[in-house]
Amino acid sequence: MFYSSGTFGRPVFPARKGTAMTPTRSVRAALRQTVLAGFMLVLSLSGAGCGDPVPQAVDHDNQTKSAPLAPLLAADRAFAADVARAAPGERGRIWSSWFAPDGKQFLPGRVVAGHEAIAALMTSGLASPGYTLTWAPDMGGIAGGGDFGWTSGRYESRNATPADTTSTFGRYLTLWEKQPDGTWKAVLDTGVPDPAE
Repeated sequence: MFYSSGTFGRPVFPARKGTAMTPTRSVRAALRQTVLAGFMLVLSLSGAGCGDPVPQAVDHDNQTKSAPLAPLLAADRAFAADVARAAPGERGRIWSSWFAPDGKQFLPGRVVAGHEAIAALMTSGLASPGYTLTWAPDMGGIAGGGDFGWTSGRYESRNATPADTTSTFGRYLTLWEKQPDGTWKAVLDTGVPDPAE
């Protein structure tokens, strides 16, 4: 979820002026692999190719089509609200608290795993003065057993400085696992920025 120019992941570090907005060949290959893996996971969660139908639901404009999906979408919205509400220096810790102990943050060329590593990584970007990251799910699904799910939606990464304000928009995908206490925690999170115009 970190990038500074045109790679995948929810942007955490604002793009630096003068950096290219076109991803490199290796970044495009990594992006294709991530999107393919996410697509395959979504298909497996949706029950595609399975004998028994798996309940699926899509939420567009907060119109929940399935009661089992509502708590997962609410968890994603609460995640976004908690990060937005936190003081800048606490955002990385709050971010990582929404992950399962073995949760992973997909980045260009690497994966960051575990609360401490995710908190350290996210703190460096989310604590920047004038930086905000907002998102909201517009779709999701729950596996047949009810213990795994996914959410996806739009995000905006905004960096406001006295000189100007820049924003990057894109789509994210978060995979969730229901914990023994009934709460949902992220096990994998990544995103894809909109193409440069």
